[in-house]
Amino acid sequence: MLPFWISDYQEHLAEDMADLRRRYLDGSLKVRSPHIVQGMASVPQALQLLFNGGNHGKLMVQLSEYFP
Repeated sequence: MLPFWISDYQEHLAEDMADLRRRYLDGSLKVRSPHIVQGMASVPQALQLLFNGGNHGKLMVQLSEYFP
């Protein structure tokens, strides 16, 4: 497995961004919303989801209603 450095392909960035935008707008690129669990008491549940693959998209713990 080799690392991927975006700076190695910077000359293609504008073309690639245009391609991603086109795919997003035509619906062929799907974006997942984050998987959010509520409150500090849910951290153990969140960790379990993280380790067993039960989450979808990014896994986040919302600690307060003031920080959505």
